[in-house]
Amino acid sequence: MSANSKYVRVTKSMITSKAWRELDTFDKVAYMHFKLEYNGTKQEVKLPYKDMEGVMSRDRFTKSIDNLLRVGLIDIVHHRPQMRDATIYGMSSRWHKYGEDGFIKRQRPSLKRRRPEP
Repeated sequence: MSANSKYVRVTKSMITSKAWRELDTFDKVAYMHFKLEYNGTKQEVKLPYKDMEGVMSRDRFTKSIDNLLRVGLIDIVHHRPQMRDATIYGMSSRWHKYGEDGFIKRQRPSLKRRRPEP
């Protein structure tokens, strides 16, 4: 193995969790790519759509992001599409409480465009 090899750590508690069981294969692959971009110290992860082009379609990646947010595996740290900034994600531990009363729900902000007033 080379010194540049990267590993993705997925714990037994995650694999056996309700959150993980609700994900499909595409969602799990997307999560692995988020983990590959995560450096372990800073909670900021950028994973542009263009980096996932050879892995899954744009629509499928969007759906996977939504599912990962829904079950608490990732969170949005920075989202300003009107400024054409890349969305920055963070690895989350909300998944521990997924399906319980204390679970905090999060979702991607809607990108509905405002129509100008007539």
